[in-house]
Amino acid sequence: MLNTAAILQSKLDALNLTQIINEPTRYLPKALNTGTLIDIILTNLPSKYTSAVFNQDLSDHCLIACIRNGSAVKRPPLITVKRSLKHFSEQAFLIDLAGVSWKDIDLIPSVEDAWLFFLNAFLTIFNKHAPFKKCRTRNRYSTWFSPDLTALNQHKNILWRSALKSNSPRDIQLFREARNQYTQAVRKAKASFFKQKFASCNTNSKRFWDTVKSMENKKTSSQLPTALKIGNIVTTDKSTIFENFKKHFSTAGHAFHLATPTPVNSTAPPTATRPSIPHFSFSQIQSADVLKELQNLDPYKSAGLDNLDPFFQKLSAEIVATPITSLFNLSFVSSEIPKDWKAAAVIPLFKGGDTLDTNCYRPKSILPCLSKVFESQVNKQITDHFESHHTFSAMQSGFKAGHGCTSATLKVLNDILTAIDKKHYCAAIFIDLAKAFDSITTSSSADSTALVSQMIASHGSPTTSLIEFSVSNRRVCCPDLWKSLWGCHRVQFLDRLSSLYTSMMSLLLLMSL
Repeated sequence: MLNTAAILQSKLDALNLTQIINEPTRYLPKALNTGTLIDIILTNLPSKYTSAVFNQDLSDHCLIACIRNGSAVKRPPLITVKRSLKHFSEQAFLIDLAGVSWKDIDLIPSVEDAWLFFLNAFLTIFNKHAPFKKCRTRNRYSTWFSPDLTALNQHKNILWRSALKSNSPRDIQLFREARNQYTQAVRKAKASFFKQKFASCNTNSKRFWDTVKSMENKKTSSQLPTALKIGNIVTTDKSTIFENFKKHFSTAGHAFHLATPTPVNSTAPPTATRPSIPHFSFSQIQSADVLKELQNLDPYKSAGLDNLDPFFQKLSAEIVATPITSLFNLSFVSSEIPKDWKAAAVIPLFKGGDTLDTNCYRPKSILPCLSKVFESQVNKQITDHFESHHTFSAMQSGFKAGHGCTSATLKVLNDILTAIDKKHYCAAIFIDLAKAFDSITTSSSADSTALVSQMIASHGSPTTSLIEFSVSNRRVCCPDLWKSLWGCHRVQFLDRLSSLYTSMMSLLLLMSL
């Protein structure tokens, strides 16, 4: 019976599906010319498929098959925009930079105007010597695949077609020899390539794991995911996906605040005693310190939204160190920083789990390189101030030079062994604050500014204007859509403040036990 049942046809129409098998698949033994259709192949694109029914004598049930029309899908090429260094001359670039009157930056009273003067002067020369251009590259993961392997592969395919056409034993033997030669060459090239890559890693763990990940033929996408689950609905609209990430990242700390119960009629927690610390104020930065920071920049890092590449900042460090120092010191005096330094390009990186769940993504911010240099100088002064007055807990291992997971593990292990030797009981409390840093910085600007002010002022520093200005009204942009959201991405000197915040919480917890 070839007619589709009405109840089945209604379901197919609702789902926009078509049955492409239109011949009987089971013949009746007593009536050779009659049969029934008991197999189905459904598709929403019937024009792209060719179906067939094969009658055979082994059974009364026929075989069915379908072929999808079309050629193999080829990955599209990668179109990237980068600086063209084809005609770049380092000497000419440095000569043009040295010809700029950088001393004029000292005559500008506004931080924003001084930054625009530096940015426009640098980019004018930068764009002249290294203009932007679009590059089209093959989207191939196998970087070890050489032109010699391509030639061997083409020769193998030619012999294979000849063997199929002639069916000659000699042609088949020639094809097998070429196939084995190609297979051995591929294995040898792949092994040689990765041996050299691992040998060049030495003690660099980052390069080692990058090499291991490259063996998996996977690339970390710098784009928004193609689909995301919002409630019970899966959406593929880019604008909707961006808005959902915007809401998720900018309100990550609110869940922490909402989950914290408000005590009713409870006694006030004990107040932790802190040593008296002299008031802190920022000191003028020396040009030599800025020069050292610029020379230590990683040239392989990405440029921020200001298009100032770290490689060229490092290359011109001796020329631009002085005007950059003047710009930093002007920020200290006016307690302001340029707005461009508070903008970052954010990329959602997949951590693992369900690709449709926003909780399985973390934001990665691409910051302007000069803002990172400035934050490192601020971080250094805050750290030196607190360490000189022994503010950090002696038991703290996070965000302290010479300390880390190893020192913390050894301390806990030593305490356990000491307690066992004395025949004491051992008890440990492990607290993992989910999105703890986000609860400080990704909440509303007023909340995070007030919290930062409280954290610094409680440790003897009334000069919080610069840090409050740095934390508030930070802008994060999506590279795909160039839309912006407001929040606070990670800032270096907030690590020190959050460590003090954690120390205070730990001390209060111990006193309340």
